[in-house]
Amino acid sequence: MIYTACISLYSALSGSQVNIPLLNGISYTYNYPPLNGTGQKMKISGLGMPISKTNGKGDLYVKFEISLPSHLSTNQVELLNDVMR
Repeated sequence: MIYTACISLYSALSGSQVNIPLLNGISYTYNYPPLNGTGQKMKISGLGMPISKTNGKGDLYVKFEISLPSHLSTNQVELLNDVMR
């Protein structure tokens, strides 16, 4: 099972947490480390779909999609340039 989490660029670079709705109706809070790119997947064992004929559950994969800002001010561009050098 795959859950896609849309996160900000800041959250991707610094690491954060995301709330994931599970099949049983509860929400699971997953703390993730800094990411190295969009589309990265993390595996959470035992929180996926039930496995037929057993009492077990499969794995849940969290796929991260990084949302980039649609506009940056001149000052923000300058700050990014300073940080990225």
